[in-house]
Amino acid sequence: MMASLKSAKGIVLSVLLIPQYATSEYKPEVLAEHGGSYIFANQLMLSLSESECGYALKNVDYSQNFEMAVADVKGSLRDEDKHELQSFLDGSGFAQIKKESDEIIDSQLYGFIKSGLDKKTACGMVVSTCAITLNNAKQRWVDAKKLYSR
Repeated sequence: MMASLKSAKGIVLSVLLIPQYATSEYKPEVLAEHGGSYIFANQLMLSLSESECGYALKNVDYSQNFEMAVADVKGSLRDEDKHELQSFLDGSGFAQIKKESDEIIDSQLYGFIKSGLDKKTACGMVVSTCAITLNNAKQRWVDAKKLYSR
């Protein structure tokens, strides 16, 4: 009886642990998706800090946060994927993303102003939207890193 109870406990434990190990394989496409979103959200905050709404942010160095996010993503990738990410960051694709993040900030700001909000309130809305975007992207990145990094 005691032996069957021990083996039953072993089976239950192995069933509980198997899904964790089964999903812990390296998946560069998932890491790229969530890591890219996390890097973009940090770029969005950097663009916001350099915009006319930058005054609404606390004294945070968003360029340093951006670099830390890139380092975090790179640290979870295999060497060949690190090189691919760096090539993207150095290339025209990321230059386009920087431009688009500036346009997103401006579009949101002027959309809120056009809807009747004063500039200070509009900036608050843009800051809130970007902060929520960053928080969500960071959480998805942390989850993906736990499950699929090297």
